[in-house]
Amino acid sequence: MTRRYREEKSTKAQHNAAGEAGAATGATRSAPPAMGACTGISLATTQGEHIHARTIEWGNFDLNSKLIISPRGHRYTSSLPMEKQGIQWRGTYGFVGVSVSQDNFIGEGMNEAGLNAGLFYFKGYGSLAPFDPDDVANSIIDMDLVRWMLSQFATVEEVIAALPDIKVAPVFIDEEGNPSPTAHWRVTDRAGGSIVIEIINEGEVHIYANDVGVITNPPHFPWQVLNLNNYINVRPGVVAPRTVGDLHLKSFGY
Repeated sequence: MTRRYREEKSTKAQHNAAGEAGAATGATRSAPPAMGACTGISLATTQGEHIHARTIEWGNFDLNSKLIISPRGHRYTSSLPMEKQGIQWRGTYGFVGVSVSQDNFIGEGMNEAGLNAGLFYFKGYGSLAPFDPDDVANSIIDMDLVRWMLSQFATVEEVIAALPDIKVAPVFIDEEGNPSPTAHWRVTDRAGGSIVIEIINEGEVHIYANDVGVITNPPHFPWQVLNLNNYINVRPGVVAPRTVGDLHLKSFGY
């Protein structure tokens, strides 16, 4: 199947309120049960530095997350469905990350060059190319994609250039041939570059510039950006009182 890659520039939107609300989450953490709405944010300081943070909210089962440190020079192999072995590589960069479910599945991390990468649940929207057990030389499971990026690349441009060389496969295929739900990915670098990678329509890869600095789970990232238009009236601080009919309304606490 032909796999199409295209870089798409997302429309800039007013998003200060959304970003500041997400900033309160601080560092990566697990949330109470029955939750599944991970949030990722990126903020720029007045000194030109870039801060990336997220939550991992998952209530279906215990992720058994651990802090994983992987040194430069480490050798990796991606284990595919049907007990097949995918790509093998040797890491150029060391990285630290948070695992999900298994120690080799990195949900979020950062390498020594300042590249940050993380996955966000994309059930119902992500759609990988059908897995071919006879064509695995360049295949990697979706749950290995974060550590593949962190161990090899320093910038988002390097990631974009390398993506056409791999085929992303599901981590699991059930007895009826149904693949497990996949993810979409946020990737940022120390210079402030930020992209979102989505794979839809059985293997069609889309790369979006993340100008707004926020991401969550489904739906597609372009919809998330468009949806910010519903919140352009939201701002930090105290909202001025107003009168609706004979009712006088004001912010709570004032």
